[in-house]
Amino acid sequence: MTARSTRQTTFFIAAALLALAGLAAPLRAATVGQVWYTIGQGGSPNTGLFRVGVDGSNPVLQQSGSSPTAVIFPYGVAVDPVQGKFFYAENYDYFTSEQIRSGSMATTNSSLTTIYNTPNPNAEVLGGLRVDTTSHNLYFALADYAAATNNGVYRLAETGGSATKVGGTGGVALQSPLNLALDLPDNLVFLTDVYNGTVNNLDVCNLSTGNAVSLYSLPTLSSLLFGVDVDPVNHFLYLAVSPQATGAGNEILKFSFTVTGSGTTAAVGSLTGPTTLYNSTSAGEPFDVVADLLVGTLYLADNNLPGVTHGTVLGTGSVSALHTVAGEVSAQNVFLEAAPVLTTSGSTVSYSGGGAAVVVDASASVTDSTSTELSWVAVTMTSGYNTGDILSANPAGTVITDSYNSSTGALTLAGPDTLAHFKQVLDTVSYSSTNINANNSGFNPTRTLGFAASDGFITVGGSASDSVTIPDTPPTLTAGGTAQYNAAGGPVVADSSLVVTDPDNTTLASATVSISSGFLSGDKLLFTNQNGITGSYNTITGRLGLSGTSSVANYQTALQSISYTSSASDPSKGGTDNTRILSWTANDGTLDSTAVTSTVDITVFTPTPTATASLTPSATASTTPTDSPSFTPSDTPTQTPTATPIGTSTLTATLTPSATASLTPTDTPSGTPTASATETPSGTPSFTPTATPSFTSSSSMTATPSLTVTNTPSLTPTATVTASPTLTASSTPSGTPTLTATATITATPTVTDTPIPSPTPTVTPVYNASSTGGLFLGPNVLTNGQSAQLYFRALPQSSSWNIYAIDGERVDHFTVTGATGHSWNPAKLASGLYLVRVHVVYQDGTSGDGTFKAVVLH
Repeated sequence: MTARSTRQTTFFIAAALLALAGLAAPLRAATVGQVWYTIGQGGSPNTGLFRVGVDGSNPVLQQSGSSPTAVIFPYGVAVDPVQGKFFYAENYDYFTSEQIRSGSMATTNSSLTTIYNTPNPNAEVLGGLRVDTTSHNLYFALADYAAATNNGVYRLAETGGSATKVGGTGGVALQSPLNLALDLPDNLVFLTDVYNGTVNNLDVCNLSTGNAVSLYSLPTLSSLLFGVDVDPVNHFLYLAVSPQATGAGNEILKFSFTVTGSGTTAAVGSLTGPTTLYNSTSAGEPFDVVADLLVGTLYLADNNLPGVTHGTVLGTGSVSALHTVAGEVSAQNVFLEAAPVLTTSGSTVSYSGGGAAVVVDASASVTDSTSTELSWVAVTMTSGYNTGDILSANPAGTVITDSYNSSTGALTLAGPDTLAHFKQVLDTVSYSSTNINANNSGFNPTRTLGFAASDGFITVGGSASDSVTIPDTPPTLTAGGTAQYNAAGGPVVADSSLVVTDPDNTTLASATVSISSGFLSGDKLLFTNQNGITGSYNTITGRLGLSGTSSVANYQTALQSISYTSSASDPSKGGTDNTRILSWTANDGTLDSTAVTSTVDITVFTPTPTATASLTPSATASTTPTDSPSFTPSDTPTQTPTATPIGTSTLTATLTPSATASLTPTDTPSGTPTASATETPSGTPSFTPTATPSFTSSSSMTATPSLTVTNTPSLTPTATVTASPTLTASSTPSGTPTLTATATITATPTVTDTPIPSPTPTVTPVYNASSTGGLFLGPNVLTNGQSAQLYFRALPQSSSWNIYAIDGERVDHFTVTGATGHSWNPAKLASGLYLVRVHVVYQDGTSGDGTFKAVVLH
């Protein structure tokens, strides 16, 4: 791979990674799962909605208890990241104001919108908020202490409006629904029902019929069933039990259950347990529980800390603090917004340069244990990107739109849409290239693909990848022609229909043609040097080698021009060697093509016609010519020719002198001949023509005779006859003589001057925490000591990270030489996060571009 292509690949990798980072649109987007929880103490600044990363990172007071957007006494919280909204149930002093409010996840202390007010505000409590991210409906528990018929589980559109009672319309009477857990795959909702020291139940309702069934009652009323969560895949339930005080009675319980029926008939068939995961010495003081099913972690709202604690679904160890809020008490509810999980096979697929697109990974998927929808998924070539690379997908049957950024090598699949649809489209992601030399002549054979996904708030990436390899494909030859070689004739083109292709190279380096079968001494393969291609033939092995870098088309023309001939007196070897098999190969500089063959058939004729001719010439002769006369008999001779394909044919004729013959010089003799003679020969002249004809089938034969006349008067012209008179015989010999012309062609070789490649820089941003700030490039900016100009331009974080022009104000530039690193102090920039573009101009006039993030401090 050339230095220029290496530099280009490095820059595109930086751009692709930057594009992935820029996809996280929300202002306060996260990169790990988020635990949301409520603390309610009547309006203190720290009261409100909190969130913290599942790893304890970046705790945020999302909505505080301070005016004007105060969260006074929240009980229940839920988020729909695809919609970018959070929801909570507000119970101010329990009997004053009960409502459901929503806010923006993208900003803290956003303006709140009331989407629901309870019908009996002076006697009701809202709680247990959960969300269906497919239908974008909220589910909540309502306890009405004035009208028991209102007790139940309700469904409400995220946009607000009237709520529909979906649990507690039949079956056992609900007294005071507190918290709930949705099992939407089974059409069930589980809830805790705790009332006045008399009811302490775990119940379940069918979401279609509303019938409630009591599953479990806590044996002792000294501890209350507060929080509940469900694993709908493995059919586990988790219960938070608390006496609302430290010490005995605090537990985390686990049940397993079975389901019978489905839809309107779905019901819990059996409940097994409980198993105590954590007890009073290990559970803390849990008010609510939620399970991260993919990683096996339990998160608890702890009334004592207050804040979030965590343990395992196996109950190992003790629960420990994830995050606490100093000076506050009474953490009430907890909600998990799990991060999407991307899964790929890690496979490597092979792409044939110039061929059809190949599917990258037919088993890729994305899951989310707390959301059924995603906002987007991105697939990016994180390494190996080359000009012409394309990633594509088929979103048919979904609402997902696909777009490809050719400058970053990133394919974005934008929703929102369901996890199932995103998997469907992910499984069609394909790689192809418009670059015939996609693997850069074997030096850039691999593309690494990175995956990223977002639920609208949490963006994950980097843990899943696949690869595409682009092997160097050898040239392909198509041959199979059959040429006819006439033994007494000239050379014949061996295979004028031969075709040469190479799907991933525009040039070839060499080719060979060998007589692989039937080779006989005297066989020759003839080639005229052309288009930078030079031929060399080995007369001992019968191999013709072509060398020199030239286009595929030029090599095809060159190979089509190769001809066969033989200098052997009998190239058929007495009829035992009538065929030559020619083997053809080509090489692209790395790989040889598969050999293909053509055929040359040797044709040999040995006609032996006999004839007797009587010729009565009368000849008028000028004075003895000094040049070559032509002799035209005025009669039709009867002749007995003997033709030999290779060698000299001798024809003998008997002339009866009763005709007139003229001897005409073929050149202009000096002087003017004036003498003529008429004779009556008394003897028998002899006519002995000689020829070297090649015969096929004809009604005439061309010969080149020499003429001797013996008669009185004696005319004995001695001349070489260069004309070829046609002698018509009563017995027709077969064959047509072939005249061969030889020409000398002088070719001028083409000299290609290959410029010295420019060096390959490595652009590496380095964070410099010094008082001046700074950036660093290197090492190996220039590997061979050449010089170059480096130009810098920086864009602040708030600008577009993906689209910007190369032109514009240069922040700084300077000349560098050699292989060391180089520093730049961006004194013109204020402190902050920047996107820096580097423009490199090399001494040979070529240039390249790269981008990276940098932090500038002053």
